[in-house]
Amino acid sequence: MAFAWVPLFPNLFFPSFYYVGLSGLGDGGTRLNISQDVFCVIDLGNGGAVMDIGTIVTRLPTVAYRHLSVLHNREYSVGRDSDFG
Repeated sequence: MAFAWVPLFPNLFFPSFYYVGLSGLGDGGTRLNISQDVFCVIDLGNGGAVMDIGTIVTRLPTVAYRHLSVLHNREYSVGRDSDFG
């Protein structure tokens, strides 16, 4: 598991949120094939990735969430049923 410090930046349309400028996403050493543009905030304030450091809430763009969900399910659900009897 790796962590990195990244700067937070505000979104003028949603001032209560701070956004994280992501260039990619991955899990377990596998980087997902997602365009960096998916993580950009567009002119109307939509898009981007929100990480709430006061809670466990993380909001990802839909396409990024779907890719991460598929990877996570593939990586972590294989053989798990046998672990519980």
